[in-house]
Amino acid sequence: MGTPLTFNFVGEFLSLYGAFERLPILGVLACSSIVLSAAFTIYLYNRIAFGGALSSYFAVNVPDLTKREFVIIISLVVPTILFGIYPSPILDGLHYSVSTLIYSFEEVDLFQPLSGAMLLSIPLELNNNNSKNKNLDPNYVTGFIDAEGCFHVTIQKIPKRATGYRVHTVFTIGLHEKDIALLILVQKFFGVGSITKHGKNSVQYRVSSPKDLKVIVDHISKYPLITQKWADYLLFRQILNLSYGKEHLTIEGLYKIVAIKASMNKGLSENLKADFPNVIPVQRPLVEEQEIKDPNWLAGFVCGEGCFLVGVSKSKLSKSGYNARLNFSISQHKRDSKLIKNISGYLSCGNLSSQPEKSSEEFIVSKFSDIESKIIPFFNKYPLHGDKSKDFDSFKRVAIIIKNKGHLTTEGLEELLKIKGGMNSVRYASLEDE
Repeated sequence: MGTPLTFNFVGEFLSLYGAFERLPILGVLACSSIVLSAAFTIYLYNRIAFGGALSSYFAVNVPDLTKREFVIIISLVVPTILFGIYPSPILDGLHYSVSTLIYSFEEVDLFQPLSGAMLLSIPLELNNNNSKNKNLDPNYVTGFIDAEGCFHVTIQKIPKRATGYRVHTVFTIGLHEKDIALLILVQKFFGVGSITKHGKNSVQYRVSSPKDLKVIVDHISKYPLITQKWADYLLFRQILNLSYGKEHLTIEGLYKIVAIKASMNKGLSENLKADFPNVIPVQRPLVEEQEIKDPNWLAGFVCGEGCFLVGVSKSKLSKSGYNARLNFSISQHKRDSKLIKNISGYLSCGNLSSQPEKSSEEFIVSKFSDIESKIIPFFNKYPLHGDKSKDFDSFKRVAIIIKNKGHLTTEGLEELLKIKGGMNSVRYASLEDE
């Protein structure tokens, strides 16, 4: 029986909440069964503990709790009450596994953030047109990996091993927890890996099994990356092949792996440099072919690296005193400047901006006619997924307001600011903030 302020009550409440959301009649029946079971439990306890009407016939009275029994019951009662008051440590641990289970068996809104009781009551309404097709395009997945994927090789010192080290290969994609639905789509696409909480507000799709990593490798071999991440993938694949051949268990093989890792990502850590001072890094592969061959790749890449921005600034020429503008941009490290130029050419619009202080190149589209005739139609045809799709939907709504000159009126500006307030990381908007 779950009483308020106990952990049992939390479980009952979530079950009832989910039942009422999906089928109110079932919820009523569930509530009535809980009331009846509670009444029977109290009656049963009274008969067992106090004997009820037959207590006068007891020959021997049962003594009170001993110290040992008291300690045992307290060790059970205290956590029951503590987790009843503050159940987050338990619920957070269940959040991602339960979410994955729900998404695997139900037609749900994959773009609705999950929290608390919503784990058992995800709404059935689907998002806009881009939720109709939940099967990700292979080129989209590659583009998304180009944006957010990471190939890790960890070399950990373990004296008990023959080489003194353990080599661990893993592929990851990390996102904010609001985008867990997109990671679930990726997990379903590959059919391998797991999704776990990673940090306070982050989730991570992770593939570490050598057998499962082969699925990732086979996909990328068929649908190649085109950013500089392609070089990291090629080096990662070399290490993976050495591991498949058990060479990582030999000193010679270990040195080969260290030399390859030295050219990956940020190179060797200071500890590994000290442990392997004579290792010469292998030559990093050159990534010269950065041509965009499929529009779905660009859609996947924008899901990770694109930004849909609505700007509002003061203007003396407007009746409302403010003017609005739209901006679509993609930013990359300067080593991928060729790719940024190719994106501009592929979309036939926009300008390029160099930011030396950030060592980055940026593709920017701010001309409204280009946004209306090229950017919006492109992503309508090749839809985005996850939280970025919400930003794009808001972006389109603002475009309609601007096209109809609604932003020049007070009412239209207020509506625009309301839409802007729900975009990207911003959750509020006001004229004073602009």
